[in-house]
Amino acid sequence: MHNITTGDRMIWIIAVFLMMLSLVAIFSSTSTYAMSNHTSRTVIFTGQLIMVLGGVIILVLMSAIPNIKYLRVLSQNGYWISLVLLLMLVFKMRLNDNFRAINNNEAVRAIYIYGFTLQVYEVVKVAMIMYLSWAITAYESNKLVLANWLGTYYPKYFGWMKTPLAQRWIYIYIPIFSVVGLTFPGSTSSALMVGGVMGVTLIIGGFKFKHILGLGGMGLVLVSILVILHIVSNGVIVKRLQTGFNRLSIELPYPSAEMRAMQREKIEGKKLNPDKVYDMNSPEFEEYRNKTLQNNSAEVAFVQGGRRILGKGPGKSTQKYIVPLIFEDYMFSFLMEEYGMIGAIVVLVLYMSLFARGVIIVNNCSGRYAKTCVGGLVFLISFQAMLHILINCNVGILTGQTLPMISHGKSSFLCFTIAFGVILSISKMANDKIRKEGLKEQQMFAKDDVSSGVSAVEDIDAQFEELDNLQ
Repeated sequence: MHNITTGDRMIWIIAVFLMMLSLVAIFSSTSTYAMSNHTSRTVIFTGQLIMVLGGVIILVLMSAIPNIKYLRVLSQNGYWISLVLLLMLVFKMRLNDNFRAINNNEAVRAIYIYGFTLQVYEVVKVAMIMYLSWAITAYESNKLVLANWLGTYYPKYFGWMKTPLAQRWIYIYIPIFSVVGLTFPGSTSSALMVGGVMGVTLIIGGFKFKHILGLGGMGLVLVSILVILHIVSNGVIVKRLQTGFNRLSIELPYPSAEMRAMQREKIEGKKLNPDKVYDMNSPEFEEYRNKTLQNNSAEVAFVQGGRRILGKGPGKSTQKYIVPLIFEDYMFSFLMEEYGMIGAIVVLVLYMSLFARGVIIVNNCSGRYAKTCVGGLVFLISFQAMLHILINCNVGILTGQTLPMISHGKSSFLCFTIAFGVILSISKMANDKIRKEGLKEQQMFAKDDVSSGVSAVEDIDAQFEELDNLQ
């Protein structure tokens, strides 16, 4: 019987290690969250343990997918799933109390579905990579069935749909622009990230560079128009742009270095400069402190943990009491504080290994769809991890991206588990291809070697038949 977990072993190891890290980190980092929600860390840990066990089941089931055509069917619906969810956010749809769009940090970014809060942008990232993998493959091989069928049987009305330009717009350009455009009102940073990841997916899929440049040019024009409209309307149009401007702004009521020194003294509870007297009760400092509390506290956690090889030790973080959501946007800083350089290196090695292994899997995939899908998903996970880490290192602006498979968040964990499952499923098929090539060599030598007997040839033929049934 064919083993259902024959996906790439290294991917399995990386996924399991990340899940184990999430259990340890979330149990220790959610003290403040537990108190504010009148629960206990044990309850939160139990919930995460259930998520991890469910994630393992998802990985096993997805690695058992016998034929890549099932993934293609799933991928075709990726755009429509994204479109429906985003429209629910934009129009703040409410079907009933158990199925409705909800506010998240003064923006509508999630949907409440019978007790489960679905973070839509996490779904969109994975769904659109899978959709574009299918769309690029179908476009390049001229297998866009609906467009070709309408163009062939109703040429008077739909003949134009058979042209490459029309098919690019219908299946690639419009989906990309609509998804980015519908993401913009809720999160500028998520819109830019989703657009960037889709652009990289096009490159991985071998989409012609001139078409990618044209797409990028049109995107810049549209963004410029939105910025101009936002400025002219004094922030009424596309309000979320102001959040991006605020994060890019470096204008502070006091010199930046002075404000940061005041903040560090407040957080660490000690005088950094005995000769300097700061007014920590001023309204200006209070406003600055409220805006930068999480970022600066996470930086303190990062620095304090980085001074020690093994960090402060499990459960000994102090900044988790200051940063309310350290287990989401600042998980790497927390890991650095408690586990030091060793913990940080382990995390970095896991994501770097994922990227390297993904490259190997892509090289062993025979079809464009498989290459694009694996490459896009591996890039998404690795890129988001590196973005999270850089922000925790105080490099770049805050974007609110979680650390994949480690940070707390059911939607994020579920979506990245599915991404790992797709990678495992395709890697199994790539491994089967390698195995089939090896069997061809064995078959050739067995037929030439009379002493091997008929049974050896029949055994190889049986293995061939098993592999053919899986393709």
